[in-house]
Amino acid sequence: MEVFLGWIFFSIIVGAIGTNRNIGFVGAFFLSILLSPLIGLIFTLVSKSNEQIEFEKQLLSQNKKQTDGILNANQKSFTDELYKLKKLLDSGLITSEEFESEKENIRRNIPIKKTVLSLYCSQTPGLSGELRV
Repeated sequence: MEVFLGWIFFSIIVGAIGTNRNIGFVGAFFLSILLSPLIGLIFTLVSKSNEQIEFEKQLLSQNKKQTDGILNANQKSFTDELYKLKKLLDSGLITSEEFESEKENIRRNIPIKKTVLSLYCSQTPGLSGELRV
């Protein structure tokens, strides 16, 4: 009888230790009851604490934001690149042949996103749907 009461008492203590952990009170308690309080204590101490889980979630969220920021910063816009190229042509740093060649390179390498202007041109009769520079 004393062994049974000791088993229950130590299982409750292990459950209390598991309260602030991923396993929880109920999981730690039932694991201690079924296997033994010592094995339940080992499993409880191995499980992550709720604070550690929350910290890992915040860290992953920050890493995702940083990764998205880096990816967005590296993306080139077709219109931005074309605008820079046109400025070079207007300043006389490149010839019109070089301009046309680079424009085709940009067109091949950077996907053109649908803009309001391109959608308007494609739906308006008499316009070809292309924006010529």
